[in-house]
Amino acid sequence: MTGGSVSNGGATSAGGTTGAAGTLAGGESQNSGGTVGSGGMLVAGGANSGDTPDGGATEASAGGTVSSGGNAGGGSDRGGTSGAGGSAGASGIAGGNPSVKSIVSGQFHNCALMSDGTVKCWGDVSAFGIVSKVPVLIPGITDAVAIAAADSYTCVVLSGGTVECWGVTTGGEYCDQTCGLSRSLPVTITGLTNAVVVSYAAESSCGYEICALQDGGSVQCVGHTCSSRYDQSSMPAPVTISGLTDPTSIAGSCAVLKDQTVACWDSSSAVATAIAGISNAVSVSGNCALLADGGVTCWNGSPAVATTAAGVANAVALASTHYHACVVVSGGLVKCWGSNYDGELGDGTENDSDGPVTVSRIDDAIAVAAGTGHTCALLSSSRVRCWGTNLLGQLGDGTDSYKSTLPVTVQGL
Repeated sequence: MTGGSVSNGGATSAGGTTGAAGTLAGGESQNSGGTVGSGGMLVAGGANSGDTPDGGATEASAGGTVSSGGNAGGGSDRGGTSGAGGSAGASGIAGGNPSVKSIVSGQFHNCALMSDGTVKCWGDVSAFGIVSKVPVLIPGITDAVAIAAADSYTCVVLSGGTVECWGVTTGGEYCDQTCGLSRSLPVTITGLTNAVVVSYAAESSCGYEICALQDGGSVQCVGHTCSSRYDQSSMPAPVTISGLTDPTSIAGSCAVLKDQTVACWDSSSAVATAIAGISNAVSVSGNCALLADGGVTCWNGSPAVATTAAGVANAVALASTHYHACVVVSGGLVKCWGSNYDGELGDGTENDSDGPVTVSRIDDAIAVAAGTGHTCALLSSSRVRCWGTNLLGQLGDGTDSYKSTLPVTVQGL
């Protein structure tokens, strides 16, 4: 069975050609009690008391303003780089506890930015493949204001505008003057200051992979060039991406501009090029854009030309990978299309779909995030539900189930 690419409703795929789906790499290294792993990362296991895994009752809404989209990083193959995220306002404290402000997904993990500035993650959460079946608190993060994830790593913007990241990177671009290839605890990214939003261009083993939209309106990126990947002394300073006029948001290696056009850059280049055929974009995720009229358009190839995703209407939030895409539609339903090898479309089947299918058990979503073979939705109640593969604890429900084709509730948020 082939995994299937994210279809835009026509002959052109939204994320490039997809090979055979295959079995996800990795094992089920899971702990039942909660121990401290390498670098001080907590490894948690077992379900917490509270909501049932099938996502029954929901709590009262925590309020807040709904965002229209999310961040995403592209991917090259089913087992390679992939990441996506979504965000929504859910600010405020519900019952004295912090609520979930936004969610993002990497390849095999998810994270929630909490209303008190902390971050909780689950799945393959650290640099050394440690698995947590329920959300765990990331040490040292207390004032995060924005978050993004891709591949096996995560970055946040802190209240002072600095950027901190943790996890594994292919190019070693998390540089804290030692420039290693992995970090199990957050480190400050040298040279990125005054950031408002952070994103990724995680498409190759070298290049400008971590990018930040600056308070002044420019987009700056850091990363190793191919020639300096293993040379700590030649770590390049941040570069400003040219060709961007008044960017308002960024995700992956693309930006939405003030005039609602979209421009993207290659991870090895610092020059952005406009995507033809887009004039009313609200946000971008992967190789797709959410439009002001509630539609979605996707692109592929060079030069890239956008094509409308058939059957998508009234969308208010978007998350897209190279294999599947999902939208929240007005009213709170979630609709997904593309590969369903691991049940990531959430309709109770494992059947791929070229057009949107409705996710079961969800009718009050405000944001969606997508990773490799799994998807999560943030609900108006501040709860989070996930579906798809659970090989590395991506569903966050504390169980040992291999996958779920229906949404289950994340425990401990």
